[in-house]
Amino acid sequence: MPAGRLLRFLDGRSRWYEDLAVGVRTPVLPMLRTAAELPRLPRRTRPDRRESPPRDTTGE
Repeated sequence: MPAGRLLRFLDGRSRWYEDLAVGVRTPVLPMLRTAAELPRLPRRTRPDRRESPPRDTTGE
């Protein structure tokens, strides 16, 4: 598969027939195994964007 087609697919800029071409070449069993493992994987927490960085309290 050409790299340009794959990059368009990953960017969401591919056409429907290119999406189909990528899907046909996707290994189904490894993809299903990964999808089945997802609920058991630990989740990462997102940092709260509203928090300000720690202030320097050394008095300098």
